[in-house]
Amino acid sequence: MTQSRTHNCGELRQSDVGSAVTLCGWMENMREVGGNLAFVILRDFYGTTQLVAEDEEMFKKFKEITKESTIRIEGTVRERSNKNPKIPTGDIEVVPTSVTVLGRNRNNELPFEINRSKDADENLRLNGMKRLHLIPFSSTTSALPKKLHASPMATSILPSRPSWPLGASA
Repeated sequence: MTQSRTHNCGELRQSDVGSAVTLCGWMENMREVGGNLAFVILRDFYGTTQLVAEDEEMFKKFKEITKESTIRIEGTVRERSNKNPKIPTGDIEVVPTSVTVLGRNRNNELPFEINRSKDADENLRLNGMKRLHLIPFSSTTSALPKKLHASPMATSILPSRPSWPLGASA
C-alpha cells in the first residue's frame, strides 16, 4: 500500500500546504454540512486526515462510499480555517481531486463503531468476526511496528535446526 501513496494520514503538516498528495486509508466518517459541502475523516495506521468535499461531484462520490471502506484519494493540502490543536494534522485539510475505492465495506451498518470498538463488549467484537478486523484500531496498531521489528530478530536468534526436543538445551 505504501507504493500507492505519497504520505500517510498522520504526517501532513502546515509545511505541506500547497503540495499534491496521494493518501490511502479507511473512510472513518463523513459529516455533511449542507449543500455540497462535507468533511470526511480518512484514517490509516499512522493517524487521521480531514478531507473536504466542496463540489457536487466529489460530494456524490463520498456519499456513495460506505464507512470503513478502503479508499485512495489524490488532492491538494491546504490550511484549515478552523484548526484542531488536539490532533497532529489539525492545521491542514486535503481537498481531493479524485477518489478511488480500493475495498468496499459491504455492510451499510456495522455492529459497533470501529473507532469506538474498545468500548464495545468483547463478545460483540469477536462474535462472528475474525481478529483481523481489530487491526484498524489505534491501540492495536501501536504495537504492530514493534512486533514486525521483533519478528526477524527472533528468527535470527532461533537455531537453524527444525526443532528441539522438549527439555533439550542448546
